[in-house]
Amino acid sequence: MPINHQNYQSYTLRLWRSEESSPWRFSLIHISSGRELHFASLAELMVFLNQNISLPQRRDLPSDAAIKL
Repeated sequence: MPINHQNYQSYTLRLWRSEESSPWRFSLIHISSGRELHFASLAELMVFLNQNISLPQRRDLPSDAAIKL
């Protein structure tokens, strides 16, 4: 069965910190396009995900104005 890209998004999520006392950092890689997005906090990551699942007509990723470290 073909995938309906309006109803399906696939990302690889990475989490890391440079030291145990450092804040966690996050990145998503969009599987279809290979585009990598970086987030300085869990809150920023959640905002991105919430915006993208709340807009079913949106098919593309945000422009280069995406949240970056």
